[in-house]
Amino acid sequence: VDDTMKHLFEQFGWQGHLPLDSVRTPPIAKPSVLQAL
Repeated sequence: VDDTMKHLFEQFGWQGHLPLDSVRTPPIAKPSVLQAL
């Protein structure tokens, strides 16, 4: 996870809540911000 992704996680309150595997395949309950990147 690069600094840009970490910044997004901190901004959306995801820091420490998503394992790396979930970053590649975000849970449906989460916003589709990662998909928009």
